Amino acid sequence: MGFFMSNRYTYSLRIILFFSDLLLTIVGFSAAYHVANWLDKDLDIEHYRHYLIFVVLAWLICGNIFRLYSIRTLSLSERIYRSTWKAGVLHFALFLLYIFFSQDKTISKTFLCLFYAILIFSFLLSRFAATVFEVKFLMKYHGRRPVALLGKNATSLKLASYFQKH
Repeated sequence: MGFFMSNRYTYSLRIILFFSDLLLTIVGFSAAYHVANWLDKDLDIEHYRHYLIFVVLAWLICGNIFRLYSIRTLSLSERIYRSTWKAGVLHFALFLLYIFFSQDKTISKTFLCLFYAILIFSFLLSRFAATVFEVKFLMKYHGRRPVALLGKNATSLKLASYFQKH
């Protein structure tokens, strides 16, 4: 485990990822409810509101367990994908356990399928968009960090010319 530098980019990515995940979860839940209500015609909004609170809290817990918003995870896109996948699977398991232990037999299977289908699609789209944005951002701003070379000997001059070329 190494030292990962925090800068404006990682803080911005952390904030954007956190709030976009919460927004995607809430919007996905609402969309799944409205489509399932349109298909089933018998869903009670009050009954599903407490599920929305659990879904959001469960996502926060799952994201924290797999350190989805940590600087180390945000340092590589692959880690973001892996942590998102693990958090999503744990979220699904927690939600099913919650439904099982609350002994709620009135929850719509259509709603569950729609909610997780929308959630998977929206997270994949979000992560893909973030990856494309990161590549475009690094290409535009060259993603280079300034390096200070101390001393004026043959090695430092050779190193300085190498950095200027690349």
